[in-house]
Amino acid sequence: MRGFLTSFFLSFFLSFSLFLYFISPFFHSFIFPFFCSILSFSVLLFQSFLSRSFSILSFFVFFFLSFFILSFLFLLFLFFYE
Repeated sequence: MRGFLTSFFLSFFLSFSLFLYFISPFFHSFIFPFFCSILSFSVLLFQSFLSRSFSILSFFVFFFLSFFILSFLFLLFLFFYE
């Protein structure tokens, strides 16, 4: 269960940082998404060495799912804002 929650929060953190990179001009530097991705993948590898229940596949599934949901919510916001 702990590996499941870790993969969920890491993937959400990474997808949220990439989402901010795409929508905000403040985060349009190369350092921010690079730092977030390095941090997420280093914790991902460290957690996979410590726990057998941690799955890299669940990390990528949560990453694409949360990035899709955030993008969809942003498009809904733009649609109803105008």
